[in-house]
Amino acid sequence: MFGEKLKQLRKQRNISQHELSKISNVSYGFISELETGKKRPSLETAEKLSRALGVAITELISEN
Repeated sequence: MFGEKLKQLRKQRNISQHELSKISNVSYGFISELETGKKRPSLETAEKLSRALGVAITELISEN
C-alpha cells in the first residue's frame, strides 16, 4: 500500500510529516491522509514525494 511505503521511507530518513511537507510542497494534512490510506496520490504528488525522499518513484509506488 502506498501510505505504508511512504511512512516507512519517511521514517527511515528520520523526516517528520511536517518536514516532508516543506520539502515536497505537499500539504501536511494530505501526507497524513496518504499515510493512513484515506487518500491516494496523483502521479504528480507521488513524483514530488519520491524526489523529496530521494527515491525512484517506482520504489515509492511498488508493492514490495
